[in-house]
Amino acid sequence: MSKNEQMTPEEKLLAAILGKNHPDNLNSNVSKPEHDKRTGNSDYNAAWRALCQLNGTDKLPAALFEHFKILTDTDECESLMKDILDKVLKVAVVEERLVVTLKTVSGETGNLVCSAPAGERNKDYPEAYSDILSLHARFAFPEYGAAAFNSPLGAQVPVFLNGSASDTMFEPETPEEEEWLVVIDTFQDWFVLSPEILPSMNKPAVAFLSHGSTKTRMISRETSIGGHYLRLIGRTILGEDDSRVSLMNNL
Repeated sequence: MSKNEQMTPEEKLLAAILGKNHPDNLNSNVSKPEHDKRTGNSDYNAAWRALCQLNGTDKLPAALFEHFKILTDTDECESLMKDILDKVLKVAVVEERLVVTLKTVSGETGNLVCSAPAGERNKDYPEAYSDILSLHARFAFPEYGAAAFNSPLGAQVPVFLNGSASDTMFEPETPEEEEWLVVIDTFQDWFVLSPEILPSMNKPAVAFLSHGSTKTRMISRETSIGGHYLRLIGRTILGEDDSRVSLMNNL
């Protein structure tokens, strides 16, 4: 895996995620991904406003669960998400992003920052992946941009679920690697889609790829993209002692 030695890992990832001319971008020479262009559909704005109106009520966690339910793959995923959302403090719309503020196990707060929905569905993506991106084209925790690495939670915590293979530090060097679709970034490591389909849920399996390796490995055939993402952020929000996130503790 080659890296641009002129940039730190944080800078490389931010350049890929934020695109050219974004105020948080640490490298303005990276072009902005084409899929940032939206279709003009404003329905999601009304849904976001409705969530914000529930701030301060006991209805907010349940409403957020229904909103993010596309990320759940199993009954355990649903249980995990409910416990994560029980930690919600507030919801806000900031710069065209839905921001869900959560209390973490350390006592610090973290933000799950969700972009607007993707525009057109990418015909090359599995349906289950496109369904997630139709809700939000990008998910970032514990913050978006440079703040994700500068939060009190530490530079190793950021987890990004992105709607494009270009939104990643991963740089393929072989024909096999060029076929990989990176769906989750965890600082310097990645999760890529596997060609295997999980028969229990008809969703693609996800394989782990370490920054120090050229080989992927499967760590779970029980969950797909959303289930992996929930467990990755769940480590910080609920704590690594939670048995539901344990498979992510020794990556």
